Amino acid sequence: MTCYVKYASDQLAFGVQREKEEAVEKEKILKTDKKLRVKTFGEYLLAVDVAKKHIGECIVRHLYLGLEKGEVKAVSGLVLHGRRNLCEILAGYKMPTDGKLWAMSTWEVHRHPHKYARNVALCSNRNPLPPWMTVFEALKLLATLRGVPIKHVKHEVENYMNSLDLHEKANTYIGDLQQMERTKVHFAAAVVGAPPILIMDEFTANQKYSVRRAMYFILRQLKKRGHAIITGSSSVEAHLPMTNRLGILLHGLIYDIDNIDVLVERCGNSGFTVVLHLKDEVDVKSMLYRYFDMFVINDMSEVSMLLVLVNVQILDSDLTWMTIFEKLEMLVAENATVYTYIVTAIPIDYIYNWILAHETRHAVKEYEAFSFLRKRFERTPKIKPTQETLNKLIPFEQKYNITQLKELPWSVIFQR
Repeated sequence: MTCYVKYASDQLAFGVQREKEEAVEKEKILKTDKKLRVKTFGEYLLAVDVAKKHIGECIVRHLYLGLEKGEVKAVSGLVLHGRRNLCEILAGYKMPTDGKLWAMSTWEVHRHPHKYARNVALCSNRNPLPPWMTVFEALKLLATLRGVPIKHVKHEVENYMNSLDLHEKANTYIGDLQQMERTKVHFAAAVVGAPPILIMDEFTANQKYSVRRAMYFILRQLKKRGHAIITGSSSVEAHLPMTNRLGILLHGLIYDIDNIDVLVERCGNSGFTVVLHLKDEVDVKSMLYRYFDMFVINDMSEVSMLLVLVNVQILDSDLTWMTIFEKLEMLVAENATVYTYIVTAIPIDYIYNWILAHETRHAVKEYEAFSFLRKRFERTPKIKPTQETLNKLIPFEQKYNITQLKELPWSVIFQR
């Protein structure tokens, strides 16, 4: 027997709160002005307090999201945390149990599910085409159903197949395709005769560079034509060619959403990480105080008899990319012991991975109910060392806790 306890969530992140306020305001406009159309409103997709329950447990909770014409937003999160379910809900494949979901500022998913689905296409692990059809014929059928003129259907399908390196699989049955080819077919099925809204989940997974480049080019062209796009992935890197607007999904909730630069500034440590490559040992603090007011030395390691690496976090509030380089160039010019340097900001990937690994603000915790039989017949280990024996063990020196790092200690890489 298992019981689930939900803890009261903390205050919403700034980006989530702003997205919620905008979504609620747009919902009021939709409800008050019945004659409003997408040409004047421009909102292609609107979700207000959308939730999905499965066997009594919420897999998507309190989703507020607005997507305008020609806008691209990204959602990074694990499948375990509900990313795929979120994409399928937004695409109309699954009906939300709570909340409102509109497409084209007109069609609400509960009232007009068919008309809602006509305006949204989904690319995911779901197979949208019959497995007994060939790739070419299936894409032709889909393009025709979406309103592509008959005389242009063949040309459009061939263009997509050539771009995605599918021309050799044109006469292959969809059921006989390998997983990598199926992903390309799913992508083509989403973009051929594309509807106004595209939900793309892990569409570049395991694809070679030329195919990924073609996919991004196709989506950018659709964006220029006014299509609204949501991309989903378990990583952040897959979104960067398309958008700078990122939402992080955690335990079925949007943990935070904003531009990547803002997320880095809000969730990470301030300042710049600088690695100095010194020719000889020197008083690093005295040297740095001549150029910077606030800094923290993260690590100092001796690579060889004459080479020393120093990892420093520069925390001066008035620094920009230009001024940090100007000061470091001055430092190198005025100090003969400094061989070279590297400057980096905290990458969004490390912040994202840290959030997934450690953040439990909205977690749904699981508790096992007390069982008398389990307690009575609990198996004990055959050999259990005494506390005295455990105290004699020599612990390893822990220099870095890799699972808690928000920025990479570059000196570790250099030593390799």
